[in-house]
Amino acid sequence: MSSPCPGAGSRLSLSLGALAALALPAAAQNDPAEGVPAPVRAPEAVAQEAVETVRGEPLPLEAIGPSFVEDMAAVIERQKALGVDYRNDPKSRNGAQGTWNVPSKGSSGAAHSGSKYATNKWGDTRMGIGFGEAVELSGLWVGGHQNEGNWARGVRVHGYLDGQLVASTEWLDSLRADYQWLAVGMDAVDRIEIEARPAYRGMGWYAIDDLTFERGDAEVVVDFEDLPNRAKLTGSGYRGLTWETGTGDFGQGAQDVHAPMTPGDEAAATPPAESEVEGTQGVGPGISPPTLLSDFRGIIRGDAGQFSYPPDTCGAIGPNHFVVAVNLTVGIYDRNTGLNQLVVGLSSFFNTGSFIGDPRVHYDQFEDRWIMIASGFSGDPRIFFAYSLTSDPNGAWFKSVFQVAQGSDSGCWPDYPTLGYDQDGIYTGIFMVGCGMSFFSIDKAPLLTGTPGFGTISAIRGLGFEGALQPCATYGDSGGVYVLSFPGSGSNLRVRQLNGPIATPSFTITNLSVNFAATAPDAPAMGSGTPLDTVDTRLFNAVYRDGAIWTAHTVLDGAGAAARWYEVDTSGPSPTLAQQGTVTDPNLWYYFPSICVNQNGDVVMGFTGSDANTFASAYYTGRKATDPPGQMAPPVLYKAGLAPQNNLDGFGRNRWGDYSLCTLDPQDETRIWTIQEYAQADDIWGTWIAELDPGPPLPETYCQGKLNSLFCLPFLSFNGFGSASSTAAFRIDGNDVVPNEFGILLYGTNGRSNLNFHNGTLCVKAPLTRVLPPKNSGTSGGGLCSGLLRRNFNATIQNGSDPVLTAGQTVNTQWLYRDPGVDSFNDGLTDGLEFQIQP
Repeated sequence: MSSPCPGAGSRLSLSLGALAALALPAAAQNDPAEGVPAPVRAPEAVAQEAVETVRGEPLPLEAIGPSFVEDMAAVIERQKALGVDYRNDPKSRNGAQGTWNVPSKGSSGAAHSGSKYATNKWGDTRMGIGFGEAVELSGLWVGGHQNEGNWARGVRVHGYLDGQLVASTEWLDSLRADYQWLAVGMDAVDRIEIEARPAYRGMGWYAIDDLTFERGDAEVVVDFEDLPNRAKLTGSGYRGLTWETGTGDFGQGAQDVHAPMTPGDEAAATPPAESEVEGTQGVGPGISPPTLLSDFRGIIRGDAGQFSYPPDTCGAIGPNHFVVAVNLTVGIYDRNTGLNQLVVGLSSFFNTGSFIGDPRVHYDQFEDRWIMIASGFSGDPRIFFAYSLTSDPNGAWFKSVFQVAQGSDSGCWPDYPTLGYDQDGIYTGIFMVGCGMSFFSIDKAPLLTGTPGFGTISAIRGLGFEGALQPCATYGDSGGVYVLSFPGSGSNLRVRQLNGPIATPSFTITNLSVNFAATAPDAPAMGSGTPLDTVDTRLFNAVYRDGAIWTAHTVLDGAGAAARWYEVDTSGPSPTLAQQGTVTDPNLWYYFPSICVNQNGDVVMGFTGSDANTFASAYYTGRKATDPPGQMAPPVLYKAGLAPQNNLDGFGRNRWGDYSLCTLDPQDETRIWTIQEYAQADDIWGTWIAELDPGPPLPETYCQGKLNSLFCLPFLSFNGFGSASSTAAFRIDGNDVVPNEFGILLYGTNGRSNLNFHNGTLCVKAPLTRVLPPKNSGTSGGGLCSGLLRRNFNATIQNGSDPVLTAGQTVNTQWLYRDPGVDSFNDGLTDGLEFQIQP
């Protein structure tokens, strides 16, 4: 029965006499959609810079502990009995009013003069300033702070004297990025209140600069230039003024974990012209994406009563479980069923009543143990540490803490700790806010004894700010853990290797020149009044295997955000760049990527994607070791976002991220798992876990064609991959067939055959389906056997095949064509081709 859809399939009996009646048209053509893919661009050449060495020293014993061992049952009981209010995040509003602050470097815009200004934290709409005595107030410069969608819809000033309102200005109705002078002109006021019209949920942000007044005969201009970023003016008495707590009425009551910290004096590199920035290269339409084997829901906002944001998405696969650690929750899942076995608060897990966050988790395949860390931030400048005693995360754990505000880091506090490991140690890189970057190494050997405990913990301090120091999750022996970073905007990928004993380690540092990377703007998402925060160019994870390091981060591409990845070759005397690529899209923004490599050198990268018409969603892509350099498959949506996200922090940023993770399956080291964030409901983030096979078997030819009347042996070739959704062609070609004759592509899903048929071999096991209409072999070039039969099989998969073909199926194909005079059957056969349909 023929199909009304061109290229669709129909059932075929083993009686193929109908082919003999096919007529030869005047000319033969192949489908124009089945053209040759565009050539692949090779990665740029790179330059290697100088090598230098820095050294570390052990922490004092008094900085370590206390330590204890407990099972998960104790955690569950503590969660029930502890009575901790997990919503009391000191970095969140928690129902408090706004304060006057100099914004952080990452949230700052332009000032009217210099580089500093003040803003109304949390967008409080009624903020006061007291002068201590009557002054003559000339005015102040007012502009928009952060995203335009959050700018106050108007601002005016009320003047008071001895508690009585004496005058009010007109509304300044439209804020702008460039500042406007708000003339106040009040002769005698001792206090003012700045009133703002809200923009979102009772909040509206603005910036003030160069507040100008006369005290006595002296003119005073308050320009904030002598303050550091994130300085809190409220309660400080700055410039002899009373910077009041706000009194506005607004409804954003949820709590955020602060954005990753940056130094106040960090300089941003100037990006090159747009044409010089890495563009839309890096997605290979002929590259097959990883196969999705299983997926299930992870933690969502609200689990275990935790409503913090963003999640800082992190989770790892083990032999029997998937463990998730996010702000402010820990969850354990059955890897085979996705069933949640446990969900508890992060503070309950670590047995602390204080607020902790920025959690990380890994499975240490060397020892079959789980590792988890979290940061105590400014309220408790310690790193919280846990190491399981077995491969079962529901069992016993060793838990402890260590003080990081020591030595040159005294008085500073930890932010954005990372996590890596190798056969010898466990490692974390930390930004010590107010100081610099520090790196800590933990000797694993004492943790593996019958009475586990901390041995040596060493610190390398005083490193410059580099966003994040990412130690590798190490598979095999790297000869010393590698640590990667990307210091701000620029072209410098920094590769460190830890040398020597953990008690007195040293770093060897190599700087690699890569394609320029600049911080991407925040990402639009459907229904989000403020774009989602993409943070900066810091690296989000790093993995070592078989002499190669893989890492990824978010970069500016055109006007949007893209996922950039690198492979570093460590097989030589010093590291070199093997390849790099940027996964981008004309419409979607991709951000917070993480990456992992399997035992075959195949790679998976997961990330968030969104645009103005797409809720924040979870995506993955990947490449096989045999794919062209610098290229990955077209991204695959594996969990669609469902709702808008508007979770604003005190400076008006819509928080998302701050990272994600891909990890290798210890049960099958060809498979990689990823956990990514998506928009689960209105202002509710969710996480979704996926098991992926990045290297499904390549299409394989088998069997043998039938010698034709021109004494040529026809054969099959292919270009691309079979896909249930890709718009790219998957060409299946019959080569060296008789010119200008018709042929039909046969396929089946029941395996291979080796059946004698018409003096040849039928390579496809029945039942068979034929793809119509027939194709003409034409003349592809010179030579006797110049016929070529070509079919875009993706059109067959996607346009109503009968039976229906779906992702994951294995398909066998073979060309059958007319060959008058070869024998009494007058037909020819190619060899067979077997392939798996990808998503």
